Amino acid sequence: MAGIGILRASTAIGWVAAIIANLAIGADVVWAAPTPAPAPTPAPAPTSTLTLDRVLELVRQTEPGVLAARASGAAGRAEATTSSSTFSPRISLRGGAVRSDDPALLFAQKLQQGRFGIADFALQELNHPAAATGYRWGVAVEQPIWNGGAEVTARGLAKHLRTTAAAIESAAVAERLLRAVEIYVETVQSREAVGADSAALTAAEELRRAAIDRMRQGLVPELDTLRATARWAEARTALLETRSRHRVALLRLGRLLGQEVRDEEVAGFPDDPSPSDLVPRGGERWELRAAREQAEALGIESQRAGLRLLPSVNTALALDYYAAPDQGQPEHRFTADVSVDLPIWDGRRRIQERRAAKARAEQARETVIVLDRELASAAEAARHELLVSLERKEVTGQARAAAVEAERLALGRFAAGLLPLGELLSASSDASRYRAKHVEALAQVTLSRYRYLHAIGDLK
Repeated sequence: MAGIGILRASTAIGWVAAIIANLAIGADVVWAAPTPAPAPTPAPAPTSTLTLDRVLELVRQTEPGVLAARASGAAGRAEATTSSSTFSPRISLRGGAVRSDDPALLFAQKLQQGRFGIADFALQELNHPAAATGYRWGVAVEQPIWNGGAEVTARGLAKHLRTTAAAIESAAVAERLLRAVEIYVETVQSREAVGADSAALTAAEELRRAAIDRMRQGLVPELDTLRATARWAEARTALLETRSRHRVALLRLGRLLGQEVRDEEVAGFPDDPSPSDLVPRGGERWELRAAREQAEALGIESQRAGLRLLPSVNTALALDYYAAPDQGQPEHRFTADVSVDLPIWDGRRRIQERRAAKARAEQARETVIVLDRELASAAEAARHELLVSLERKEVTGQARAAAVEAERLALGRFAAGLLPLGELLSASSDASRYRAKHVEALAQVTLSRYRYLHAIGDLK
């Protein structure tokens, strides 16, 4: 019976070994095409390498979102400039020709042309005049004097509105630039993740081979070999996922730049920020500047609403020339006008408009205070996040080096039969985890840096 048990055990071991070997052979055949290899470091090529600075420059020049923001800012500044022309005179040239046999029209036309005679007052001539042609040309000038204070506040309002439009434009551009940084970092991070997972897969393959060899020698049970194969499959799956994410990231970067981007064209993470980058420059976010300028503009609108309770005063001057085909010298006429308009009752509409304008101005001023506090807190939080990311990068770098070395030593001890498989699998998992953490920390440094620049209004 003991011999039969030993025979069955030997048969089971041989059967498991055959399965593992077939799995290994099959896996090698299936995955022969995309043989894992560490991601190559792109060679420097000044004319084609896409560094982060180069990507941001291309985004500033050609990215549709940036161009749309600038067009919107130009439109806003142009609209704001129109308000500065409130006090400007309106000058217009006018002219025309008319032919008619209407008695009233011809009577007025002859008065304008200064060519009435005694014969024109005959009843037949007055009631049934012959058709006549008349010409008119001239110039008109209108000069606003006072219309709710718009004339004296126009320049200040236009200035604040132009600054608001420019700040909104810069805020939109900064958002697009930050988005570009995120896409670039995602591309580089996914490529580094491919390299880390490739290294993890290489270690998992070594572990699997060592487990198969030791099982064939009868040194470990078949369960350990199956666990090693599962670890290899896990590493292989992780590599497939990171490769897929990297392909998608390259596609997104290409769509952002409007051109095809190859992996070898993308540079790595930029250098760490210098200490001077961590010092606040005393600037402000574009959103805060826009809100402040908008509050100033609403304050001026509130003043205007109060001044509209006063009468409006305007002047106009017109010089016209009238002539007929049979008239030698044209007659000129002028009109000078000064008008005063004071509505007595409008259902309290202007009073309510003034109250509403004052409330909107007060709301805008308080909103500026709230936004200032929130953005100051966000900038300080972004600064601390940047400091933490720098320290995290150093710590994870040391942890990665230690975990990779521990994995190497554990694999050697396992191959020599000095370490159980469970500890080796634990060391391998730790190495994979710290590889991923270090890549994530490298990406977080760049993201934190540009998020901090965005938070202090220095990303432009």
